[in-house]
Amino acid sequence: MFSTITPSTTTILVKDTSSPTNSCHPTAASSSYCCSTPTSSDSQEYYYNGNDVRRQEVEQCMVILDWDDTIVPTKVLIDQGGKLTLSNVYTSVVEAFLTLLLHLTKGNVYVLSSSTEGWVRESCALYLPRVLPLLDEMQVVHVPKRHLARGLKQKEASAVRIVSQWYSTPSCLEAKGHHHRCSSLEINPGT
Repeated sequence: MFSTITPSTTTILVKDTSSPTNSCHPTAASSSYCCSTPTSSDSQEYYYNGNDVRRQEVEQCMVILDWDDTIVPTKVLIDQGGKLTLSNVYTSVVEAFLTLLLHLTKGNVYVLSSSTEGWVRESCALYLPRVLPLLDEMQVVHVPKRHLARGLKQKEASAVRIVSQWYSTPSCLEAKGHHHRCSSLEINPGT
C-alpha cells in the first residue's frame, strides 16, 4: 500500500492512487525502492537510491519531518540557554529544502514533534523566522506530553498513525488535478 524510505530521520511516503492494488518493493539495487501499481501497464513509479531521486507522475506523496534536532538544533539551543543565532546559510538551506518539499508533495509535509504544544511555531519564530510562512503550509503534530517518556518509539507510532489517517481520509485521496489538504490530523498515541 505504501513505502517509507528513511534517509536519516526524514520519511518519504509515496502512494500511487491509479489503482486499488498498490505495491511497494525493493528494486534490484539493494538501496533502491520502487512503488508502483503492478496491474497497470504504464505503472507510475518513484525511485530512491541514495543520491538519485527520480519522479514519474506520482499522484500522492507525503513527507514527515522530525522538528527537534532535525530542522531545529534543539539540543544545541538548550545547551546554549537559547542564546544561539542560526546562520543565514542554515536558514536559507532549511527554507529552500522545505519549499522544495512543499512543492514536490503538493503541500503534504507533516512536522512531528515530541515537544510541548506550540514549541514548533515558537522556535520557528525565534530562530527561523523566514521559515514561518512555510510552516503555516504544513501540518504540525505534537505527541501529547503524557507520552513523551516513550521517546522515539512513540514518534514512530505517531508517524504510522499520520500515514494511516492520511490514507483513510477521503479528502486527502481526491485526485482531480489539484490538491485537497487534510484539514486536521488528531494523533492519540495511547490507542
